[in-house]
Amino acid sequence: MKIYKIAQTINPTEYEVPWKNINRFSPPSVGEPIGNETGLCQRTMNAIKEILLENNLPVSSNPYTTIAALSPGAYFMHDFQIDHWVALTEIDGKRVIVDEPQIEFLTPTSMIENSPYKGEEWVTYTHPELGNKIQDIFKIYEISTRDLFLGNDSVAVYVAEGQYAFGPLFDNVRTEDGYIYGEWNGVEARIPETGYGGIEYRKSSLPIKDMIAYNKENFTPRLIPITEEAIMQNYGVDEKTAQSNIKRLMSYELMYPGSTKYEKYKKQMGIKLKQSDFDNG
Repeated sequence: MKIYKIAQTINPTEYEVPWKNINRFSPPSVGEPIGNETGLCQRTMNAIKEILLENNLPVSSNPYTTIAALSPGAYFMHDFQIDHWVALTEIDGKRVIVDEPQIEFLTPTSMIENSPYKGEEWVTYTHPELGNKIQDIFKIYEISTRDLFLGNDSVAVYVAEGQYAFGPLFDNVRTEDGYIYGEWNGVEARIPETGYGGIEYRKSSLPIKDMIAYNKENFTPRLIPITEEAIMQNYGVDEKTAQSNIKRLMSYELMYPGSTKYEKYKKQMGIKLKQSDFDNG
């Protein structure tokens, strides 16, 4: 029987992936907040897929392999679920998750020794309600971030023909010290007066009083069984959600080595290894 190199485990010493290989444009450092970063778990999933392909193991054919998981911030500050991207494979005929749960590498800055961000007052991290509201506005209106503070008398709207005025999202808007300031339900926000740059929030005005940050330098995925107990423990969900996750995970199609679909996908991912590289016996 063929024994894959990866079959025993994907362990921290053998398969550490430096964050610089995952966040290629802005590698994080320990203690650095993730801010409003999106797509982090998508990038970690793709990094794992590269490992699986290099070891000639099955991978999911669905690029959106997700489960419901508790937000990493929820363990410490607030309670809401996210759609979390995971990689799947099959070891000795059994389907498993390959991942490192975010709770293991993301921690509030206040819990990270010597984090330079502990005392920072203006942060990029916000809370889901406001973040989702802003995203919904951008989906409908052709506006800039600056318009969220100042409004726009004539903007295009996708949902109807014609031009419509967009009233500002933030109240009590003022300009001083090179910034435009505003408030939303007690949350204080600002952007550079030029309009270039992301929205920052006064940390003391947020319901979340801390930022989530990287607590280690490398991403270290491992095998996680697709069982209720393992999913509840690793992803912070209840039994009903774990059961729903299992159904979802078992419904995804896997691509197997040797199939045309698998070999084509491997080429798309830039994996160019010979069969002899995978065989241990």
